Amino acid sequence: MEFKKFYNLLSWELKQSSLEDHDSNYEYINFDDAMYYTNECIKELVEMNGNPFTTEEDFSFPEVTTIYRLPDMYNSASGYFFNDQWFKISDSSDQYARVRCINDRDLIFNPAIQVGEKITMRVVKYPADICTGSDSVVFPPQFQRLLRLHIANRVMGRKGKEMAQRITIEYERLLARWQLYGKTVKTSSFMQFGGYGFGR
Repeated sequence: MEFKKFYNLLSWELKQSSLEDHDSNYEYINFDDAMYYTNECIKELVEMNGNPFTTEEDFSFPEVTTIYRLPDMYNSASGYFFNDQWFKISDSSDQYARVRCINDRDLIFNPAIQVGEKITMRVVKYPADICTGSDSVVFPPQFQRLLRLHIANRVMGRKGKEMAQRITIEYERLLARWQLYGKTVKTSSFMQFGGYGFGR
């Protein structure tokens, strides 16, 4: 969906969110603010559940690398490809793992990655920021209503207001669905997770 269409729906839904409280001060959001909130709220929802935005990408290194921070376009890394199979990235307590995480974006390689070496990793990648009205809103279609309600919740919350109760209930239901979306575990494609769970 193009952002300009998304914006029109958002404006209408923001008005609906406040109608039951008879509060006309929060019925409008300007185009630029809406674009900012949309970009920020997509990132927030990806952080809650990155599964729909998981992709496999090759990373190359211009120098010997032991500690590596994923660029800002990535939320986290969950796996890497080595010896023709996928492995989960271990947490920081597993001192012998080939790749382990300090946190979502900081990784340790053991042994160090050499100059020119490549590694394929499974990563959660944020959609590109929306910059114009003709840009697409990259978010699962069945959850775009959730995205708009998430934005409405942020906008009204900044003003010390709450959404109408029936819309809050719908928002919480959609949010719970989103947090479970795409979380089917494919145990056959990964080896057992290493470490004791201290690293994330």
